[in-house]
Amino acid sequence: ADGSLLSARVFLPMAKKCGLSQTIDLLVLEQVCRILSYDKSEHDSCSLNLSIESLLTRNFNSQLFAVLQAHQALASRLIIELSEYYLVNHMQELKPVLHSLHQLGIKLLVDKVGQYVESAHYLKSCPIDFIKLHRSIVLNIDHKPENQIFVQSLHTICSANQVEVYALGVESREEWQTLLRLGVAGGQGHYFT
Repeated sequence: ADGSLLSARVFLPMAKKCGLSQTIDLLVLEQVCRILSYDKSEHDSCSLNLSIESLLTRNFNSQLFAVLQAHQALASRLIIELSEYYLVNHMQELKPVLHSLHQLGIKLLVDKVGQYVESAHYLKSCPIDFIKLHRSIVLNIDHKPENQIFVQSLHTICSANQVEVYALGVESREEWQTLLRLGVAGGQGHYFT
């Protein structure tokens, strides 16, 4: 009401309760496509987090594909992120959508990997390009052999399926050096800023 910005952590759950997730997801996608179409460098990609509610709705998906068809030249520069938890728990409903997105040239990223103990079988049945480790796996990984074994095992599975592994929440040089040794391709976190 006072014009100040709200945190996404506050705003998005409120939008979901009001049934606005799909509208917001489409507006964000359209805006990203508009910005990328003006950016002629054609090197940068943009990653979008679409809500599970949107991706599971037929009407949203038809609108999603209409926007993507209108911006086909940008498809290779778009990455859609999806939480591992939702992917595993809605695999059958999501598989056709993910395969259709992949056919358009859009990259798919599974995030929050390792937050819950989940099977990585989705790496074999869905066209995943990247995974992003949850910060709880990354935190002090240099002192946690069990997390190192988890990442090493995951990297082996990912390598066999041409999936790149990234880390979220890298805070120290020691964490980053350990992650590099385990085959992680890139990371995000305060260490890099």
